[in-house]
Amino acid sequence: MSGVHQTTTDSYDPARAVEYGQLIQLAYDMYGNGQSPTPAPPTPFQDGYTFTAWVQMKDFFIKEGDWTFYGFIAQRTSKANEFVLAIRGTGNNIEWLDDITSMVPVPMAGFGEVD
Repeated sequence: MSGVHQTTTDSYDPARAVEYGQLIQLAYDMYGNGQSPTPAPPTPFQDGYTFTAWVQMKDFFIKEGDWTFYGFIAQRTSKANEFVLAIRGTGNNIEWLDDITSMVPVPMAGFGEVD
């Protein structure tokens, strides 16, 4: 079939799983006390990766809050097209309520829908 892109799935790699776990821990460490939506990445950054961007969100359950740091995007230094999205996880009760609320689809004007 012409024009069809097939992806392959790598087998489980314990070393890679540990590497990803370290990146998630780094996201938790960068979050710290939650004061900055753009915390400074550590220097040096994790071996094999370059910090690329912050991931931010506004809490929305009770009222829309300020921008909050949720994680980061890092680029693998050995593969220019390989990126990792590291998300820190839920940090407080408001975020737990945001998580539960986000499980229910909410129509939003001007946005597409995915089934």
